[in-house]
Amino acid sequence: EVMVKTETILGNWSGCLLSYYSCTHDSGTFSLSKTLSPDADEHLKCLSKFPLVGPIIGSIICNWAQCQKLDFTQQLYAGIRYFDLRVATRTGSEDFFLVHTVFGPKISDLVEAVLMFLEAHSHEVVLLDLNHFYAMEMKDHELLMEYLISKFGSKICNRCYDISELTLHNLWNHRKQVIIFYQSQAARGIKEFWPAHSIVSPWPNTDQPKACIEYLNQCFSTSHTRNFKVCQGVLTPTLETIIKGLYHHGNVKTLSETLLPLLCPWIQHDHACPLTIVIADFTDKGDLIQEILALNYKRAVSV
Repeated sequence: EVMVKTETILGNWSGCLLSYYSCTHDSGTFSLSKTLSPDADEHLKCLSKFPLVGPIIGSIICNWAQCQKLDFTQQLYAGIRYFDLRVATRTGSEDFFLVHTVFGPKISDLVEAVLMFLEAHSHEVVLLDLNHFYAMEMKDHELLMEYLISKFGSKICNRCYDISELTLHNLWNHRKQVIIFYQSQAARGIKEFWPAHSIVSPWPNTDQPKACIEYLNQCFSTSHTRNFKVCQGVLTPTLETIIKGLYHHGNVKTLSETLLPLLCPWIQHDHACPLTIVIADFTDKGDLIQEILALNYKRAVSV
């Protein structure tokens, strides 16, 4: 049902700039190991070395590191079109992994899921945002970039300097279906990758729902089309929040549920601007994706 609605919206709106994208925060956290990844805090790494403490820490971290339930294919068919990715190497493996304090799935799992989806839906466009890199040297970046280019090939939409040209009509005409943000100097000058300055992502950095919405109001008070802008509809747990969660079975899911009742009405008011990416935790819950689709439809019929 989501797919039908999405394609209908796109058909009505092909001459306009891309607008709202339904997106997942820490998209690869639906499947996590208990092994600490390179982005983990140094204190956690030290504590995890103790035989009795290590397994307990691993379980607690997994509880708070998981931000999504749906796997990549399920996310795509639910309406997700942007993936928030933190990438790292892993000792003893030649693969690249998605991480969030602990190791998640391989990035190749995401790539294969996206490719299969795009082959089946020629008018869909997916955004991949590789925004954090850990334990990666220049040779690792080169291998990863070569892999992405080899897999997506002609589907990649090269860096666009005039953002007004980034319409669905132009993307469809040139059969472009993937936009890749590679937020590292390693990608400088490589036309297939959009640099860090082409996308901004202000971070609320609070565990309070009202404070988060107030911050989003400030960040999205003015409209612009110079670059993509990420609306981080997420709450960040503090140490106090995590400790309280030990007694009340808290996790990112229960935290996100306190924000959703405020975030959906905020989206309905159309505060954001064109090229807005709305990310959230546990997007399988609530009506956030439907609200974003409805807002796109509202804009489409008004064109």
